[in-house]
Amino acid sequence: RMFGRQDAAHRERTVKFLVTAGMALDAAGYFPPIDDARAKLDAVALFNYGRYHEDFANSNRAGGETESHLRTAWGLYCETALIESADAALRQDAMRRAIDLLPSMPPARASEWLKKVFANATLAPAALEIIALKAVSLRDSQLDVAQRAQTILTMKESVDTLLTQTGLDIRLLRVPLRMLTTALVGEAESALEGNAGGGGGSRGRRNPRQQGPAGPQEMKLLLRAMPSENWMSVLEPSLASRTYRAAIEIATSADEVDVAIDSLSHAVARFPDQAIELADDFLLRWETGLAPKNADDPNQMMFIGFVRDGMTSAPLTRGRQRRNLDRLARLMLVLEEIGVDPRKLPNVAKVFSACHGRTEVFTKEGITSIFGPIDQISSETSSSLADQMRSGLSGEWRDRKAQQTAGMKRSPEEINAMVEQGYALAIELIDHSIVERPNSWRYAVTKAGLTYDRVQYKQDQKKEDFATYNQYRKEAFEAFAQTANRYAEVVRRGDQRDDPSVYLAWFSASVGATELNYLTRDDLLVEGSPQDDQIDLIRKSIQQLPSDAAERHTAAFAQAITDALEKLDKDLDVVIGIVESHGRQDIESMLSKFEIIPRQTVHYHGKKCLEFDLDAALQRHPGLILIDEMAHSNAPGLRHTKRWQDIKEFLDRGIDVCTTLNVQHIESLKDDV
Repeated sequence: RMFGRQDAAHRERTVKFLVTAGMALDAAGYFPPIDDARAKLDAVALFNYGRYHEDFANSNRAGGETESHLRTAWGLYCETALIESADAALRQDAMRRAIDLLPSMPPARASEWLKKVFANATLAPAALEIIALKAVSLRDSQLDVAQRAQTILTMKESVDTLLTQTGLDIRLLRVPLRMLTTALVGEAESALEGNAGGGGGSRGRRNPRQQGPAGPQEMKLLLRAMPSENWMSVLEPSLASRTYRAAIEIATSADEVDVAIDSLSHAVARFPDQAIELADDFLLRWETGLAPKNADDPNQMMFIGFVRDGMTSAPLTRGRQRRNLDRLARLMLVLEEIGVDPRKLPNVAKVFSACHGRTEVFTKEGITSIFGPIDQISSETSSSLADQMRSGLSGEWRDRKAQQTAGMKRSPEEINAMVEQGYALAIELIDHSIVERPNSWRYAVTKAGLTYDRVQYKQDQKKEDFATYNQYRKEAFEAFAQTANRYAEVVRRGDQRDDPSVYLAWFSASVGATELNYLTRDDLLVEGSPQDDQIDLIRKSIQQLPSDAAERHTAAFAQAITDALEKLDKDLDVVIGIVESHGRQDIESMLSKFEIIPRQTVHYHGKKCLEFDLDAALQRHPGLILIDEMAHSNAPGLRHTKRWQDIKEFLDRGIDVCTTLNVQHIESLKDDV
């Protein structure tokens, strides 16, 4: 007989046969005592004990002891792998099994064992290959993002132990390091994609088993798992560049901006040709973290480059604001050292703005500390800063309630002085842009808007005499008109794509709103107000464009106004009573967004006439009704002979009416017209 318990040789053959057949549970009765195996450094016996506990954990006999048996198995595999006298193939098998179980083991114990493995010149190269293969397969495992992040960190820290060995030729490890790095970066990109909402164009493949975005703790673990500079030195350029990008983005997402700048510094030193792209990508992510956009408002921007309303609701402390500005200044120095002018980066101005608290006005000192003297700032940057200041100056920078909410104790006089200084600085910035590019209609729009806002603010605060105010107001609106003329010239030359921004900015100022996004009920035009004369001027300005361009701009303008009206308070109940569009596309576009009272059919001299249905409109009882052609004569048989009598019924019932009237229908002006 070859098998049995009669002696050690028979038991050894029996165990080998059963274990090889995958029957470690049946072989356990033939194992030597585990204490004897340890005393004799019997690697085969210890390995077989590991197989037994692993198989037991995966069987239906484990019950609630699965985790305990897996940890025992893992400990035995680790023990076997470190026995110097054991067969090399057996040690590698034990090491592979231990690494397979690594994600479910306590991080501290796993890290301690791996450091011993990588400190061993015999085991280290094989261990690196096994870990690289394991890392590649992690993304297809059942582990959640936190478990994967912790496992990757444990692997990375053990590899760092290997890379610190003296006399190590790291080039011999290039292939497994490349595999491991690819897995690390892929996991980082997957986490970043998850936090970005899984939008299109992602670089990483999203793990379908990953539940939800990575949290702050997972991001910090992934940040610690990013390769060291020694490690990065052996990676080919394409993978190294990709790794730097992931490290920068992970650090920024984890709110470790100083670490992100360190990674960026190393990246631009190695890849100076990518410095601008790397830096601007970092700035964009940093700005998003400081001032996340409002997902409910897809039209945040109407005609300026930044909207402060999208900032996080938690106000920045002054200390944090100062630290952020110091970090930005450090980044500028990093880029200057490699010959890049950071002031020309598109996102620097946005980050500068986001570094400030919501109620903190930009100062000249703060701007020059980052960008240098104003007369040396690029026109794009100074214009962007002016745009941002305009938005802030018309919003929370002047709002005492917002100041108090943010913990500021400024008096009304201090706020007024701060806002006035802000307007002066914003106008200085946009004036510089205009000097640099005098033909830019966009800069002229900003200047006109700032000028009007400042005039309006002064009037609100000081109540200057109407003649003075009216003169300033007239000059501000003339600036809009001149800017629109300049834009029209560019369009006529064919040098400009359609952009109704100038007309929208002009309209916004005419209704007293900095931009359409801030339109309120109080801003709606009232007949006889100082602003209502601008609407006709805007219409005429658009009509100066070539006919096809005028039609497109009118439609775009009407759409923007309609969208803004839809965002007004829900209690503003607007319906269309009757409007004669005469087939005009701009009017039809605006009407399509509103509820329209169906017309009633009236028979007159054998013909069917479509007339305003007064009773249906009164029954609807809106908050505001639009009724065209006030002087219209109703068809015979209706309750009133004139439409103005219909309108009076609405007014008598407390319903607001917006109507139109041709001047020739005013009796006192009929002869003159």
